[in-house]
Amino acid sequence: AYEIYQCDWSSDVCSSDLVSPIPPSGFRLQASPEPLPMRDFTQQSPLHGDRGLGDSRPVVIGGPIVAISPEPGSRGAALAKAISRRLQWPLYDPDALGYLIGQPGQADEIMDRLDLDQRTWVEDTLRVWRSDGRPHDSATQTMARLVVAISCTGRAVFLGRGAGFIVPRSAVLHIGIVSPREERLAELEQTRRLTPAMAEQQLAAEERRREEFLHGISGRRFAEADAFDLILNSWSLGEEACLSLIRSALASRFPGHAFAA
Repeated sequence: AYEIYQCDWSSDVCSSDLVSPIPPSGFRLQASPEPLPMRDFTQQSPLHGDRGLGDSRPVVIGGPIVAISPEPGSRGAALAKAISRRLQWPLYDPDALGYLIGQPGQADEIMDRLDLDQRTWVEDTLRVWRSDGRPHDSATQTMARLVVAISCTGRAVFLGRGAGFIVPRSAVLHIGIVSPREERLAELEQTRRLTPAMAEQQLAAEERRREEFLHGISGRRFAEADAFDLILNSWSLGEEACLSLIRSALASRFPGHAFAA
């Protein structure tokens, strides 16, 4: 079983605090009692996307997102769900992304919801990702397109699938989750009801697949610490301490954003 957190693609954000573009019932436009001031456009260069007297501050494109890359058996899934609930952001785990990839045209539909600048950011990011010349099958390219398109509007949590290795560092807080090998083996034995020998085999197989996948999409290895902003030992710290550290790192990494407590 898996959880898919709904995201309203009709909005430019993926969060529970969506602002409706429709005026409330009974809303009426009234004429201003005084004429609005007119700006002298002859003395300044035109601004791209200028919409008149509204807030002309640039819209931040790309992030913030949290990308969690766990070692197998390190309880990364539990931490991802917990930080998703804490921040009130949707969670995209491998099952959720796999479901979206299986929906025909889903990536194109998400792209259609973005404005021109956002689409440009997505295409530029994917161009950089492909620039190393590594071959990628269609499923991997669709997955990368989905991850980057969702990351463009930010406020999302990703678990695995290399999101932290694909999205630009300026848009992501990349967290590595580790744990002692004996603890990870015990976790697999308990949660999957495996014998010690079977747990050892599954852990080795999952570690091998993870390394092959990460190297295939990014040329990186999980053991390369500089790929992460923060590496947490889930066994020694516990869930609550890990959540607190992730929340603090997020606030420090993206000081211009407000986050749920």
